[in-house]
Amino acid sequence: MSLERINIWPSEHWIDDEAWSAINTIVDEAEPEIRSLLSTLERDLYLIINPSKLVLPDTGDGGFTLGPHCIRWDVGPDREIASVARLHLRRILFHECHHAVRLQRRPEEAEVVDWPTVAVFEGLASVFELAAGGERLAYQEYDDQTIAAWTSELFAQPVDANWPQWKFEHPDGRRNIAYRVGIWIADRAVHSSGRTAADLVWEAAADVIELADI
Repeated sequence: MSLERINIWPSEHWIDDEAWSAINTIVDEAEPEIRSLLSTLERDLYLIINPSKLVLPDTGDGGFTLGPHCIRWDVGPDREIASVARLHLRRILFHECHHAVRLQRRPEEAEVVDWPTVAVFEGLASVFELAAGGERLAYQEYDDQTIAAWTSELFAQPVDANWPQWKFEHPDGRRNIAYRVGIWIADRAVHSSGRTAADLVWEAAADVIELADI
């Protein structure tokens, strides 16, 4: 048995057999692909499955990286876990594993330190997520006509008690501003450099922004 393994927690008693089977199948299929692209992913990585109401309304789930050794998949308590897993867990694994590798060398990025850093952190992981296959979700799309202005606006903001509105839902109705800005930056950096989001996993935020030439 391989010593490399994404270890799933909690055990079967927390979820039904169908969901447990679906989760294991998805992890077993995704893990070799992720490791082929992110060769420094920790040999022992833990995936926590967590019920939470703080999930994306479009998908019923969300992800969070606790550190290089641990990622979390949140599922809405009113959602059918097996169905959500089959639709979205694979992309979550790709996204959060990119974060986990980046935090090996940039642990300070686990916190909201400044907006350029947050944007690059989320943008690179979101672009890497495309390696999982499928199309971009609504919150990963941006408008070429307005995204540059959003970037200037975001980068001028302090990191204060209002930080969630810039990552998630802004009072003016905009959603996921930091993610969209970061994806735009990552797209440009990948295009200009000829490198992948996996290649750029340890690059400093300032260097990625320089590659993006914004």
